[in-house]
Amino acid sequence: MTTHSILRVEENLNFVNTHGIDGYWVYDFSQQKITFASSLLIKLFGYNYRLSSDIEKALIDINNNTLALQPYVDYFQFNKAHKSGTINFLNAKKEKLHFNIDCKLYTSVNEQRYIIGALSEYVNTEGELSTLQLLQQQAERYKFIIAGTDVGTWEWNIQTGETIFNEKWANIIGY
Repeated sequence: MTTHSILRVEENLNFVNTHGIDGYWVYDFSQQKITFASSLLIKLFGYNYRLSSDIEKALIDINNNTLALQPYVDYFQFNKAHKSGTINFLNAKKEKLHFNIDCKLYTSVNEQRYIIGALSEYVNTEGELSTLQLLQQQAERYKFIIAGTDVGTWEWNIQTGETIFNEKWANIIGY
């Protein structure tokens, strides 16, 4: 899955990396809908982000949450300031997804306007998650962060001396 072109702008990339730990989306004013959602957000909506048909279905589901989205769209019609709050989405299974949200307005060089919505602190309102599920979610988040930032990593077991390098790290040091 490719990224939206406005997320290649450093200030926007920094914004989603700082505020969008549980995903992010891009709302296009000219199309009056969300045209891009991060792979993690697509997964939270119950879809496979690797299948283009699922990505389209996820975008439809996200856009069908007009009551949740409309206050943010209305706000940025007239304001340029950063806006924070909470937002509730219903996914394909009609489960409620509750997030803290940070939004910012971005106007491109050709005067196209976008809202970037960065989501954090996902709360499963359908019940408590087990410790194992929480750890799995956290591990997956870290995996997405490492993949999205394209950094080299290593793990070092001090007791055994074993060191494990990821592929990016090996490329950086010339292997």
